[in-house]
Amino acid sequence: MRPIAIISLLLALISIGDACKVPVFRYALERWESDAYRAVVLYRGADQKSSIEALAAPLIEAPANLDVEFLDVEDLTEEQQWQIDDIDEVGTEPQLRLHYPHGSNIEAPLWEGPLNKTSVSGVIDSPIRKQLVEAILQGSSTTWILLQSGDADQDAAAEARLRTLLDTASANLSIPEGVVHAKEVTAEGTTKDGQPLEMDDVLRTEIPLKIHFPIFTLSREAPDELIFVKMLEHFGGHSEEPVAIPVFGRGRALEGIPASALSEASISGACDYLCGECSCQVKDQNPGLDLLLALDWNTKLEGTSFIVERALPALSGFGVAEPAGPQRASSPGASRSPLPKALVLTLGGILAITLLGTYLIARRQSL
Repeated sequence: MRPIAIISLLLALISIGDACKVPVFRYALERWESDAYRAVVLYRGADQKSSIEALAAPLIEAPANLDVEFLDVEDLTEEQQWQIDDIDEVGTEPQLRLHYPHGSNIEAPLWEGPLNKTSVSGVIDSPIRKQLVEAILQGSSTTWILLQSGDADQDAAAEARLRTLLDTASANLSIPEGVVHAKEVTAEGTTKDGQPLEMDDVLRTEIPLKIHFPIFTLSREAPDELIFVKMLEHFGGHSEEPVAIPVFGRGRALEGIPASALSEASISGACDYLCGECSCQVKDQNPGLDLLLALDWNTKLEGTSFIVERALPALSGFGVAEPAGPQRASSPGASRSPLPKALVLTLGGILAITLLGTYLIARRQSL
């Protein structure tokens, strides 16, 4: 096989696995589940259990991406106790330790302190997190948190610089062509003008789709935000200068950009990725880490979901199938592609590389 034929085959296989047209920020909102944080309540003595569970009840009942675990240190083996740092500090007052999701590969707690009403409230939610959620549900493509340094001049300069760069980026961006609203899909699974489509290209909610980058400034000393500020340290919050942290989807954050690195290249790079076509639908293969937010996204988005009337074809050899009822655009099986695009792309690439390698080996042996 000639090299040009191999290259053509590779391009053909890659085209089969095209990126879906829905931009990354919207694909993440409609399709990616939030990873769970872990709150561990440490106490000493079974007689404390009932009162502790009552105090920690808001952690369990909150509609947040949070798993709660209770540990009576007296029930732990010596080996188990050895695995818990500062276990001797767990005395008559119970301790609360908050951990990042497992995907972060960070074992140490991001925050720890006494279990009380203040700490429970601070873990679950905070004022700026409420604002983030509201902006996302109103259609903001990416919300930017500017974690301030505490130096008023530096913070003001960083905010002005970030605003200018985001305005420039938004002026040069547009929603990818080919995005389809669910109301434009016919019962046959085509567009209203009869064109075939991939359900991965169909929006699942009626939340406005737009390019919009709000900025939320956050003081590191805000009393109601102390736990959230600690959470943001994973995203560059250790820096002593202001840090801009992009948040998209269901509260997924990317690595922060310190003020000294704010440039057209760094901001446009982040915005291009977030507003571009979603080339890899597998969440764990994309950058970022979820924040802890007090919202049941599936329930909230359910109220804004479109219903797509789509008739299923009869099954050959099994008689005539009953007409299908309404099917949500969010149905995992709604895609008309027999294989996930990412899988097809991967297999196609492997096949093409194998063919190219075989050709080169055969050519070398013939020389």
